[in-house]
Order: sequence, then C-alpha cells, then structure tokens
Amino acid sequence: MKKNLLQFICLSLFVFTGLRTSKAQCGFTGLNANYCPNSAPSTLTPGLTGGTFIGNGVSVSPLSPSLAVFNPAVAGPGTHTINFSTCSATYAVTNPSFAPSSTVGTAVSLSDDQQSGALPIGFDFKFFCVNYTNFYISSNGFIDFTQTGQGCCSGQALPNNTTPNNLIAGCWNDLHPGNGGSITYTTIGTVPNRTLLVSFVGVPYYSNTPAVTFQIKLFETSNIIEIHSTSINNPNSSTQTMGIENVGGTVGYPAPGRNASSWTATNDCYRWTPGTACNITQTTSVFPTTIAVVGNNSICIGATASLTATGNTSYTWSTVSNSNSITVSPTVNTTYSVSGTNAFGCTAGSAVTVTVDNTPTITAVNANSTTGTCPNTPVTLFGTGATSYSWTGNITNNVPFTTTVSNTYSVVGSNACGSTTAAISVSIHPLPPVTASVNNPTICSGSSVILNGGGAVTYTWTGPTGTVPNNTAF
Repeated sequence: MKKNLLQFICLSLFVFTGLRTSKAQCGFTGLNANYCPNSAPSTLTPGLTGGTFIGNGVSVSPLSPSLAVFNPAVAGPGTHTINFSTCSATYAVTNPSFAPSSTVGTAVSLSDDQQSGALPIGFDFKFFCVNYTNFYISSNGFIDFTQTGQGCCSGQALPNNTTPNNLIAGCWNDLHPGNGGSITYTTIGTVPNRTLLVSFVGVPYYSNTPAVTFQIKLFETSNIIEIHSTSINNPNSSTQTMGIENVGGTVGYPAPGRNASSWTATNDCYRWTPGTACNITQTTSVFPTTIAVVGNNSICIGATASLTATGNTSYTWSTVSNSNSITVSPTVNTTYSVSGTNAFGCTAGSAVTVTVDNTPTITAVNANSTTGTCPNTPVTLFGTGATSYSWTGNITNNVPFTTTVSNTYSVVGSNACGSTTAAISVSIHPLPPVTASVNNPTICSGSSVILNGGGAVTYTWTGPTGTVPNNTAF
C-alpha cells in the first residue's frame, strides 16, 4: 500500500513537472510584428520539436525541416495568424466515477476469435497523435485502429511489439460472443463534443463461464478514453489486460494492476487523458506598399494639372517636391513619378502620365471620290483630328447620304480644348444628253443598217433580237 502510494506521488510530480516544462517551451520565435511585402522572409524557431506551423505565407524551411519560414510576399497585405501546435503522445491514467451510458447502438455479430470490418468513429479521434476515423472490434475484448489481429487467446502485457497493437483493451481475454451477449457501437452527442460508445454486454468467456460487461468511450476534441467496467469476472484466474498501446507496440498505458494479470472489476472506471499539447498562435501584419495617385491627368495646353498621392506618410516626386500634392503645367505629354514611405518603413512607387491636348486640327474627307459623283449615288463624308463632329446640310459624320446637286459641306470638329472648322466640296456630274440616229431609216429586207448614238462615251443598243452594236452595220 505504501509502495503504491509512493509510486502515485512520484508519477503525479512527474506529470505536473512535465506539463510545466512543456508549457514553458510551447511557443516559437522569429515572427516580427510588422512586415512590408518586400521584407526578407523570417525563420520561425519552435520551442518544441515535432510540431507543425500553419498560416498564410508559412512554408517548411529548406535548410531544416524542423523550422518554418514566413514570407510576407507570399502572405500578402493584411493581418495573418500563425499557429504552432504539437501533440503529446503521453497519457495520464486516472480513476474517475463509474458512469456508463445506457444508449443502445448498432449490433456487431462476432463469433470466437473474430474481428469486425472497419466501423465509423463518427469524428476525428487522435490516438497517440495520429488521427483516425475508423476502428475495428475484436471478439476478445478490445478495439484497435489498424486491424492488426483478433488477439487470441489472452491479454498481452502492455507494451508489447507483438501484434495486435494500436489498441484499447477493455477486457482482453479469450471471450466468445458467439455463445451469448451482445457487442454494439454508436456515436452520441453533438459537435464538438461527440462520444463513441463500444459496449460488450453479457459476453461470456470461451469456457462459457460468467460473462463480462464493459463499455469503452472515446471523446471528441479532448481525445480522452474511458473504460467503464460493470462486471468483469475471471473465474479461471486467467490472464487478461485493460489498457492502451500505440501502433508500434512500443508505448503502453495499462490500468493499474490489470496488465496481463488475473483481476476482476465491478462498477469502476479508468480514464486515459492525453498529455498537455502545445497550441499557440501569434499574429503579424503585412502593410501594403502602394501609392494611389488621383487628379486631372488630361489637360489643354496652357492649363495646369493637380496630382495627389495617398497611402503613405512621406513622398518624393520626380519634380523634387516632397508634398503629397503637386501642380504641373506640361506643354507635351509628360510622366510624373512618386515614391513614398509608410509608418512602418515600407516604400513604394507609382507613376502617372499627364496628356496635353490642343485645339483640334481637322480634315474633311470624302470616302467615295475626289473627282465627282453621279446624281443619287451614296456619298460618305467624315472628319479626322477631333473627338466629335457636326456637319452642315443635315448629314451625319461617316454616314452615307445622296444628293443631285454639287455642294460644299462644312464640319465642326471638337475636343476638350475647343473646336475648328473644315469644308469639302462634293461635285455631282450631270447626266449625258444622249441622241440616236440611223443611216437609212427605210431598208429592204436583208439589207444592212447602222445605228449611231451621240452625246455620251459608251452606248448600248437593244432591239427585238437583243443588243446591237453602235455605229456598226448589222
């Protein structure tokens, strides 16, 4: 009794000291409070090995896999949260109050020395720092997460690298559910506090001697394990085991006095609580280095343009001005640049071009002909050199129209700086005065005749038999 009490006190002091040490080391260094997008990346150094960094702009260090790098250029402007976490593969074994659940679950039919297929846990459960979503039930009183065997015919001492491993044993012995009792599983509760229940109820030993009833509970989020023993008999004083073991069989946490030994239990509970994990966050801000320039960037010659830069605390213009606003009067298109620095020392640059317009010089153009047009033939007039045009004669710029008389048309071309006028003449050629004559108006049948047209350039004659030549006997 005194030996057990001393062991308990020593274990308690070890767990307490270990938790304090882990907490003191649970952190990381290297992350600055503020960055510019073009700042050099920072190496993040954890206080504990084996952890994981997560966050925008975080990647594994190419120099050392145990370190991470925060790159502000990858993270981008804004506030970013960087998380570092580790998982503890240790467990504290305690003896809380007996409180099994009465919820009835899905029945699993197993006979002697059998193991179920994969069954859903119902949530992500972390066991020895590995996440699992499925589990397997052995007829011999335990569950495991990798189906390493049904474990006949008595409980092993934990840890033991002989299969089965990666298990939670409620009463690992040679049980025979084919001879009676029931095995069920179900998930109860709501996110993030769900619980998996695996219940052996009235399952006899292989020798068909008094049955065992116990329940394994797996808790979401906390990853706590509980085994509630209603009645575990051992009439033949056989070797049986209660406890947990990792996937390699190298680490095990048996219930006190129940590690491959002869024991019984009535209305008791053991709990396995994972050791304190490290989970810490830090925030950093990446401040944008952009300069917005607003103002009138198109002026008429002789006018001025006002340009204003925003987003920083100090500025330097290409005009050597250090004000955030400048007034310029260029006579030709000119580009002005500005650099700025914000409160965190981040620098940026921007540029804007001020275009200079003059009163337009326009030209009126006839798209059809410069020599003349026949009456009622479409004519298209348009102007060049301005941004908008207004024509006399009720015509529209670059839209065809028809006319029967020669005329001169004027166009007013305008831009932001004023307007000027241009004109173009449209010549309409008159229709030719065509005459017709014949060399002999009366002829005998079979004789030739000559038809002759006058007043035009070309002629086409038609008659009862089709076309006939001009000024040629036929």
